Amino acid sequence: MSNNTSGKTANQQARTGKSSSATATASIIPAPPPPAPSFIFRGHDAPIHSLEFFASNTFLATGDEIGWICVWDIWKRRPVCKWHAHKTGSVLALQAIPIRGCSSTSSSTTDSVAKLSVSGRSTRKSTKAAAVMVQAQESRVYIVSHGRDNEIHFWDINSVLLESVKRPSGIGIINLSDNKSHTLAPVLSLPVNALNFCKMAILGIDGSSAVSETPGSLTSKTPPNDSHQGTAETATAGSTGTTPMRTGAGVLRKTHQNIYVAVPSPTTSSLIDIYDVTRPERTFAAVGPVDFLDSSANSNNGLPSGSEKKWGSAMSIRLFQSRKTTGDDSGTLAAEETLHMLVGYEDGSVTLFQDTIVDSTAGAGTPAATNSTNTANKSKRTMEVV
Repeated sequence: MSNNTSGKTANQQARTGKSSSATATASIIPAPPPPAPSFIFRGHDAPIHSLEFFASNTFLATGDEIGWICVWDIWKRRPVCKWHAHKTGSVLALQAIPIRGCSSTSSSTTDSVAKLSVSGRSTRKSTKAAAVMVQAQESRVYIVSHGRDNEIHFWDINSVLLESVKRPSGIGIINLSDNKSHTLAPVLSLPVNALNFCKMAILGIDGSSAVSETPGSLTSKTPPNDSHQGTAETATAGSTGTTPMRTGAGVLRKTHQNIYVAVPSPTTSSLIDIYDVTRPERTFAAVGPVDFLDSSANSNNGLPSGSEKKWGSAMSIRLFQSRKTTGDDSGTLAAEETLHMLVGYEDGSVTLFQDTIVDSTAGAGTPAATNSTNTANKSKRTMEVV
């Protein structure tokens, strides 16, 4: 009797185990396959390292491992142009800087749209082409490339983009590095440190309130923890590249009040240098944790001294502005914008810096407004940790 009971129990347990195993197997639903691409761009001969959409997603710029940049028309799904931007290194980063203040109602745009859409009999294809042409004219940009060859280049390909809108889709990609009718050279080139994999950060400020200033020699600020903190010293650039840099800065200054570029310092990868290429100058030098600058004194340019924290290299940088509205006794309101920088380090830390006036009648520790005349005096500014 006991043997029969134990046998039944064993059978029940076996059936229960099989049932639960089957239930567990049925509950595991295989993951759905990845979505198929809508279309594929083919034009690079090496792995792609950087991507940038621009002109309201009308175009896409891509940079590869051997220094080539390709631009694609998203609407036509066709290549537009390519050029060898960095001949001895990969394209680490790409960014498009909008050029504001472009005429959106120019006669050329109106005429082009009229030719594509006649007497209301426009087809869907011609309407799309007209919209892309308007977008190309209204969304002019500088394409900025950061290469592992220790160079940052500013490119102006707006005329090529506008011509591509009128070009039939059957015409292939234009090689601007081997084209007599479209000789392409950078508007400005900035030598930087690209020894690590930290990408550049760029912030373009519109030229609506640009201050006319004749660029001098390449200037830089001494590190904020230096004994000569805040003083501007002249670093005469080499004979090669000085004149092209000044010329390029003059071109950029016509469209922007400031274009700030932040990259790791060439001396220490944990420190950041910030350039204003419209001058051109190094506006802030060696911004970062105080441990790497001077461990014997407190500083408002980093953490308090005595910290044993190991930051490691800067891995990611972001420049942005914060806006604050101020008023006076007469009730007049004014918007002030202050430059900020976020830096992410190798150990996972993130630090927020703020452009600050440290020696001014406005008072120590006052945020510096980028649209104010206070920013013209470089010796009164530092990047303070927030």
